Amino acid sequence: MSDQKKSHTLLVDFDDRSQLHQDLNRGIAALVQAKESCFRPHLCLNQQDGLEVIRRIAQDPDQARTHIFIINSPILNLTDGLWLNIGLGVFLDKLSSNSMVRLSPRQTGHIVTNLPEESRNIVLTKVREWYQEYFMERLQQALVTVTGQVEGGDILIAGTHTNRVFDIHDNSDGYSETPYTEWSFVGNELFTRLFYGPTLLEYGRDGFDRIDAMLESMDTRRTQVADGMFNALRALVGGGRG
Repeated sequence: MSDQKKSHTLLVDFDDRSQLHQDLNRGIAALVQAKESCFRPHLCLNQQDGLEVIRRIAQDPDQARTHIFIINSPILNLTDGLWLNIGLGVFLDKLSSNSMVRLSPRQTGHIVTNLPEESRNIVLTKVREWYQEYFMERLQQALVTVTGQVEGGDILIAGTHTNRVFDIHDNSDGYSETPYTEWSFVGNELFTRLFYGPTLLEYGRDGFDRIDAMLESMDTRRTQVADGMFNALRALVGGGRG
């Protein structure tokens, strides 16, 4: 993370022993006991490593060495407007993808809403500063880039990062040809069919547990396939030595 980004997004660092740090850790730990199932940790929301981070924080929130910062997953709908979808990113003990959890906007909203007043005000002030000094600046820069392509550039130029109007890939950025890249559309379809349709509508409850079970099953199968490949490789190597 660059110094500039840290200055706008960082809430607490590993060795920070402030009241805010303690309150945020306790808020993360409280997710485990939250009544609403969409607030509780789930594999489909927080990933496997993220669940482990939350579990370890919950064991001793007052002593957990966490690095907590602002993340966002904005959604733009020209009919209804812009949603920032502020979340919290949390590293535990070290800056590593294996020791990180991305808390969803709803989990984050639950945590911030229930912080003590002083800590809640610190977080809200930081979010306002982040929005005004970081997010808006980069959004405006992005709009300038898109406007330049629309008004005077090649709208049909091929380039994963160059074309801001259409999704026209080439291989110059190291991307290989793939059947589909519009993952957000695929994700919306999967959400409707796997999470919402056959769970809430049929059974009257959310589908987090159902999707968690599906992901766990997939991970188990992937592990079995990988183990089988490694075992076969070891047998080949062992046979060659013999």
